[in-house]
Amino acid sequence: MLTIYRRHLKSCKHRAKGRKHRHCQCPIWVDGFLSSQEIRESLKARNWQRAQEVVREWEIEDRRTQRQQMRVLIVEAHKKFTADAEARKLSQATLYKYRLLFRHLDKFAETYSSSFLTNWIWTL
Repeated sequence: MLTIYRRHLKSCKHRAKGRKHRHCQCPIWVDGFLSSQEIRESLKARNWQRAQEVVREWEIEDRRTQRQQMRVLIVEAHKKFTADAEARKLSQATLYKYRLLFRHLDKFAETYSSSFLTNWIWTL
């Protein structure tokens, strides 16, 4: 979450009121985290509404990229899962059951035309 605030100039008469005071023309800065990355920088704006729009656009773009990164094909997921299970040297009976489960899962995905795991996660 990002927070915008005014970073008062030395010559600002409202400087003693702190960064929450918004009714002057000092530069607007942003502070917070986007995708677990800390951001503290100037928005190069003095208009409060424009600053809010910029921050909103950043947050929307961040959510969009997070969702795109989460889009995993069911086929890819079950290949990775099976490879992990084999690497852990699980018994052949367990591996067989996982393969059976994924065959049913693939058939289900075909029936409902849903090839991404996120299609199921968001509905839960």
